Amino acid sequence: MPPPEYLHTVNSYYGEKPLAWPATEIVQDLIADAREAGFNAPYFEVISGFRTYAQQDRLFQKALKKYGSDSAAREWVAPPGKSAHNTGYTFDLYLGGPIKSEAVDQIRRDPAYKYMRDVLAPKYNISPYHKEPWHWECDKNCRATYIMNKYGLDGELARQIVDEEIIVPQGNMLAYLEETQDDSRVTSGQETKKKIGKVLLATTLIGAVGFGTWVFLKRRG
Repeated sequence: MPPPEYLHTVNSYYGEKPLAWPATEIVQDLIADAREAGFNAPYFEVISGFRTYAQQDRLFQKALKKYGSDSAAREWVAPPGKSAHNTGYTFDLYLGGPIKSEAVDQIRRDPAYKYMRDVLAPKYNISPYHKEPWHWECDKNCRATYIMNKYGLDGELARQIVDEEIIVPQGNMLAYLEETQDDSRVTSGQETKKKIGKVLLATTLIGAVGFGTWVFLKRRG
């Protein structure tokens, strides 16, 4: 289970769904990429995200009725406590069909699934679950790489965050960096402090001229 303060909702196929930070940001970024590539809603919207054990148990009980046995149900739905959805860093996306076993082939033929598999998943280090083409997981490497790249952190600080040795209040990374940029216990030396300063400067630039300017400056710096 993720830290409770990391749980936030994202717009989804069915209203809003909870996910844990930074998966919330990753999903928002990959949806923006998909829209830029020409995939309109509801493509790439979240169908399912974080689930409590009670929610997972309800789904598993439905699977038992549908498939007729414990072993057959486990082929498609994990019992409570065994599902990656309980972590908050796993999500099901609409990629051309409903999230049910009968739709696997339909989804795999859809250009949206192929774009996710070949472009977006590698870009964000998201892992597929090959049996379920709608299901994607953001493990610790995925999360650490994302916050390193987006916020200019070094590897050690990113590792401490994803290992939950350091908790970022409410998953608000920019506020956390601003508060701790001069704290040597948190920032790993002068190089990281310089990177954090660039990130904080970038937030002002983003508001004025967009994320593209930040990427340009980051690459030059």
